[in-house]
Amino acid sequence: MELKDLKIFFMGTSYFSAKIIENLTDKGIPIATVITQPDRPVGRKKEITPPEAKKIAEKNNLPVKQFEKINNEAMDFFRLENPDLIIVAAYGLILPQELLDLPKFSCINVHTSLLPELRGPSPIQTALLDGLKKTGVSIMKMDKEVDHGPVLSQKETKISKTDNYISLEEKLIKISNEILLPAIQDLLDGKLTPQEQEHHKATFTKIISKEDGEIIWSNSASQIEGLHKAFHVWPKVFCYWKKDNQPNSPLQKIIFWELEAIEEMPDSVNKKYGEVFRSEGGRVLIKTGEGLIAPKKIQIPGKNAMEINEFCNGQPQFIGSVLN
Repeated sequence: MELKDLKIFFMGTSYFSAKIIENLTDKGIPIATVITQPDRPVGRKKEITPPEAKKIAEKNNLPVKQFEKINNEAMDFFRLENPDLIIVAAYGLILPQELLDLPKFSCINVHTSLLPELRGPSPIQTALLDGLKKTGVSIMKMDKEVDHGPVLSQKETKISKTDNYISLEEKLIKISNEILLPAIQDLLDGKLTPQEQEHHKATFTKIISKEDGEIIWSNSASQIEGLHKAFHVWPKVFCYWKKDNQPNSPLQKIIFWELEAIEEMPDSVNKKYGEVFRSEGGRVLIKTGEGLIAPKKIQIPGKNAMEINEFCNGQPQFIGSVLN
């Protein structure tokens, strides 16, 4: 059985999903329909924006269906269309058992971790937050539990010290596009037996919220740097600043676009957690629970992001303040 002979549905929403669709299309794999989430308001202006998977599908003239959830209306569509195979990658909604049972050749999921590690919705961010040295991609047959099904194929990659969400996601996209089609074809040809996961070794991730990007200055500099690597795309990392340094003054949000963790210095020993100061060499630094953060580019919401020295020239009271 050849993949090109199957009626294939693809379910996905994000940029990661879009790059998988693009690869399948480039390799001549016919996608009967792309199922994705609805258009959403994005940005400060709340402009209604289609998901990345929809954009790439329309660019390639692929039919698109959008469902708020997999309800009776959605299931009526799936029953009527009766796909042979469903490929899922970063779709963002739980699939009911009836849908998992529908395709003749299963529902296949592309998950960005080495299962059973990092099951759930945020494996890339969690790998960076936890300071892992490696991660990877797992191709699996889906069952009723989240990221629980038997694995068809896995491939790992190292996480470098310079990796952030964007660079690590690109590595995982490349791996996904290397192993997805061979795994499915081997399954169809009977050359591959899905391997049950070692469920007792499972670890789990959570849904990321806007609040998760807030910096806790009593944490170590390396933890804060990991937070930035994981969340600098969304929800971004931030803290609060009392602009006039008075106890009752309002808090001003500060977004960190670029920062670096460095080791403690002699002139930082007696500083408070979150205290902003200049080193003897003139570098702007912030005290943490262990080590220092060197901010490079920051932003007040509604204003342009600025290099740290430019910001401090305009806001000299930033030096000496204690960030919350």
